[in-house]
Amino acid sequence: VLSLGLFTLTGCGNLQSKGKEISYKEAIEKLNTAEVDTTAQNKFGVSYKIDKMMFNYLDETIVDLTDLKANVALENLSTQEDKVELSGSADFSLKSFSLTTGTSKNEFKDIAASAYIDDSKAYVDLSSKGLKTLLTFAGITDITDDKFYVEIPSMDVPTTTPDTDPSQDMSIEDIIQQIDPTINPDEILTQINEVMESISPVFDKAVKAYTKDDYKDFTFEINITKDIIVELVDTLTSTDLPVKPADKNNEIPTVGSIIDKALTEGGFKHIKATIKIDDYQLTKVAVDINFGINDIFTSLDDSDSESKIIKAEFKSSLDF
Repeated sequence: VLSLGLFTLTGCGNLQSKGKEISYKEAIEKLNTAEVDTTAQNKFGVSYKIDKMMFNYLDETIVDLTDLKANVALENLSTQEDKVELSGSADFSLKSFSLTTGTSKNEFKDIAASAYIDDSKAYVDLSSKGLKTLLTFAGITDITDDKFYVEIPSMDVPTTTPDTDPSQDMSIEDIIQQIDPTINPDEILTQINEVMESISPVFDKAVKAYTKDDYKDFTFEINITKDIIVELVDTLTSTDLPVKPADKNNEIPTVGSIIDKALTEGGFKHIKATIKIDDYQLTKVAVDINFGINDIFTSLDDSDSESKIIKAEFKSSLDF
């Protein structure tokens, strides 16, 4: 039994491996050239959760949210009939949420809502005590029934393909000319290409890609560190910023060095994201942000005023 268990665990680990590493540019090229079946799906489901969300703006506005979960499942999205009758369910829950502005703090707990859909008729449940408290705080007080039915209008299935919108066939050059006829589109596109080429080596450090199943499944991993942000800023600016001299050598700091100082003092850690594509379909997006930056305007000021930090923590995942 022990051997079988170990074998099973090992097998699952191999099945869930990311595959071989390739450049993210090659992965994007493979996706762009893939022949994908665009037949409409009859079912759709999405699950979203936030483990933690905290935002602190100069100690003046603080948002703190923990354990949010939301699920939506729908069926009968495409049929051979003239009408589409939806079925499915949706639910939402939030463990705690607080909002602090100045000296005022409002806290809410155990917020929930749900809906069940059958033949395009939805039964909605808004009876959660925590939800009522939050809605009252938001100024919504005219809800008399917290459990009710809602008729969802049937959707007509188009029998003919609508005419293509001419604007969809416009080139980038045409769009630029519409915005400003005096701009030379070739010059703008050349500048954009030069910028993208200059920052491409920075993205090569921040983005990794993996593939398996004959280039049908892809995993993109993005990891933006403080050094990558500083390098990206310095690459984009590539000029010195005329601000007050740094220390005793009268050196003029670059924009990147100012950002580096602000991020270090703010306790910046990382910005991470994972994107999974299975059989050419997007199946998962996960984000993990731990961001902190010292108020850059205060750091450039000669006064002795106390500097303040902007912080944000955000960890969530979206599964299809």
